[in-house]
Amino acid sequence: MIASTCQDLRSLGLVAFDNSPCQRQEGPFHRVSWPTTGASPARALPFGSLDQYLSLIREGAFTCLLNDYSILQASYDCDGTSVVAHSLLYWPAPVAIHEPLEDLGDLCAAVSMCMESPARAAPLCELYLRSPMRFDFDPDRASEDHPEVHLHTQFDDTRIHIDRPMSFTTFVKMVFKTFYRDIWNSCPDLGRLHEQRVPLVKDEFAPVAHSLCLSWSADRDE
Repeated sequence: MIASTCQDLRSLGLVAFDNSPCQRQEGPFHRVSWPTTGASPARALPFGSLDQYLSLIREGAFTCLLNDYSILQASYDCDGTSVVAHSLLYWPAPVAIHEPLEDLGDLCAAVSMCMESPARAAPLCELYLRSPMRFDFDPDRASEDHPEVHLHTQFDDTRIHIDRPMSFTTFVKMVFKTFYRDIWNSCPDLGRLHEQRVPLVKDEFAPVAHSLCLSWSADRDE
């Protein structure tokens, strides 16, 4: 699912870099995600900080980098053929790059320059204030204030109820349709990418009173 969608995005010229997914054992489940060598240093950094973005790039802790250097990151925990948890991250690029970059080292250098001196970096890049959006399916920890499927954005402890889990392809299509309308409208092949429905393992938890609820998925009947 992840590999084939990355290949489709690559063939459509929509990614600058991508990592082939790998599978490893995580307790009783198999985790399919980007290649990793252990605990990520980025997890210890403040959510949404430039340091965290830069750490993810340096570690190669991403599934795809879009052409504007936004991050797409996908991780699925599977029990056989069933998905029991997922984490899907869209991090809009916190910098706008004005000059061509040859590799990830150039990107890291540009972001570091912006962090040290935005004025000095202005000819090469400029900073934007953009929050990452992480969609987690975490049924084992579900409760009234921890929805089974939820969105983290702005703050790490923000959990906005989402109506259901998503396949990676559904996630990718929603990112482009919502945040890259010109590309979505000019690239009909994006809308034709095959989506695999991810069923819930158990009943959803409804959002608590006065909480925000979002629908970010394909139609339930698909």
